[in-house]
Amino acid sequence: MHSPFLIGYAKPVPIDPRKFKDPLTDMALVAIAGPLFNILMAIICSYFIQRTDGYTQVFLFSFTIINLALFFFNLIPIPPLDGSRVLAACLPEKYVWKFYNLEPFGFFIIIGLELLSEPLSYLLGYKVGLFYTFVQLPARHLLETLLS
Repeated sequence: MHSPFLIGYAKPVPIDPRKFKDPLTDMALVAIAGPLFNILMAIICSYFIQRTDGYTQVFLFSFTIINLALFFFNLIPIPPLDGSRVLAACLPEKYVWKFYNLEPFGFFIIIGLELLSEPLSYLLGYKVGLFYTFVQLPARHLLETLLS
């Protein structure tokens, strides 16, 4: 795998927070850039979906769905996702570093919440879950809006 292009691979962008004037706010601005690019790509692709056909339309539709899912997923406020950087900028300073201490456990929290979604949905009688609530539902509604 010596290809410079990897699909489905998230590579953290190296940044130097020492160059920030206001580290928390500037980190939030850097973090929001990725999801904003995802939503921009989804909007652009959705514009062309109705103006193409065949395989191009299928590709653009898939690309739009992926970008919408990435947009909403990255906005979940669990470290190390981008939404946590935005939330950290809104927290009182005494809680920020406590919040960032969750980062080594972030993916375990995400997986745990998702694993609990099935039994919780069964108990409540309606579907709940991290990905369903924060990614699938909003992405579906936004996709319907973009394509209408």
